[in-house]
Amino acid sequence: MFKRIAKGNITGFIEIYRFISVFLTAFFYLIRGLYEGYSISVMLFIVVSITVSTALLQYLYRTSYNIGTRLQLLLLIEIAGLSFLMLFTGGLESPFIWCFLNPLLIISYHMPLPLKVIYLASNFFVLCGAGYFVERPSGLGEYL
Repeated sequence: MFKRIAKGNITGFIEIYRFISVFLTAFFYLIRGLYEGYSISVMLFIVVSITVSTALLQYLYRTSYNIGTRLQLLLLIEIAGLSFLMLFTGGLESPFIWCFLNPLLIISYHMPLPLKVIYLASNFFVLCGAGYFVERPSGLGEYL
């Protein structure tokens, strides 16, 4: 009844999700930015940068799925870039939080279990840190 889905099919689904999430996120970011009066040039720069980086990273991921250190480096670069972007676009309330799921999907599917646990746990702390620094609560207990 349940067949194992071929690795190529899952990778294809991840790639499709990456592009859909970027385009939907960019769309909602633009709508929110227009409503809240963000600078149009800054919004366009961010949307174009995210779109180009997604296409470039997708190409690099395709060539790196079987090369462990290269895949890890690409994941670290993407996570750092998205974390930086989220810090300046609203933290955990940023529309780019959906793009933050992109590297998590790749980690969940392509990394061996010990590295998967380390990467997912560190991403959790990165998200908590981004939320903490954007919201600036009076104490850590209040934030948690």
